[in-house]
Amino acid sequence: MKFKYSEYIDQDGVKTFRPTVSIMFKNKSRFIFTEAIIDSGADFTILPIEIAGMLDIKLDLRTKATFHGAGSNPFTVYPSPLEIEHILRQGGFRPIQWKTKVFFAESQPGILLGQKGFLERFKVTLDGQRKEVEINT
Repeated sequence: MKFKYSEYIDQDGVKTFRPTVSIMFKNKSRFIFTEAIIDSGADFTILPIEIAGMLDIKLDLRTKATFHGAGSNPFTVYPSPLEIEHILRQGGFRPIQWKTKVFFAESQPGILLGQKGFLERFKVTLDGQRKEVEINT
């Protein structure tokens, strides 16, 4: 399954391309379609805390932890109390589905697919020249 990188424009108008996938996160009958960045530097899958509410996931706010992002910037996360279903779909291919626990971050605007729960499960090829990501099971 191949996906094109997404184009981002920063506040200075500079274009950047990032390896992204269209993905659905699902909990029971609640789901959200979104885009996620594949981040080999992230240890876990991290979603904005607002998505927990959209998926009707009750977080235990006493279980918070501190992660450090790029530049060692700290941010607060809450572990998912249950495994969240992940679904990658693309025309002409069977959907790739799996469940894994994720972390919800207070100040994370984007979605990151990291090592545990994503990269460790698949063969992922990032092709910067073609601006494509390929995922194989």
